[in-house]
Amino acid sequence: MTRGLLVAIVAVVACAKAPLVLHEPNDPRLLQKLELTQQEWHEIHEQFLAHPGIEMPSDLRVLHWGRSSATGFVEVWCGHTATASRATSGPVFFFRRSEGHWYLLDEMSEWGKN
Repeated sequence: MTRGLLVAIVAVVACAKAPLVLHEPNDPRLLQKLELTQQEWHEIHEQFLAHPGIEMPSDLRVLHWGRSSATGFVEVWCGHTATASRATSGPVFFFRRSEGHWYLLDEMSEWGKN
């Protein structure tokens, strides 16, 4: 019985994803923490600001940047400008690197505090 429990615990730990670490947008080491070059950062910002259908930059404010260790995607967590300082939810946009370039995915999500 103990051996089965140990196998189950090891299996769960092996499948667990590392948590997403979020960084403040004004962090002076943000690019280093996201493992991005200046060129990649510029490319992500161009995609983000020019993508049709995004309420940026006037309606949303960037609250956090993150990079998923599981997918490699760069994530930007936003809050609505009017309530950003006390936001409890907001949209999350995802960037994926493909064929040497960063692209904003059409899929998005929402973060929320319960």
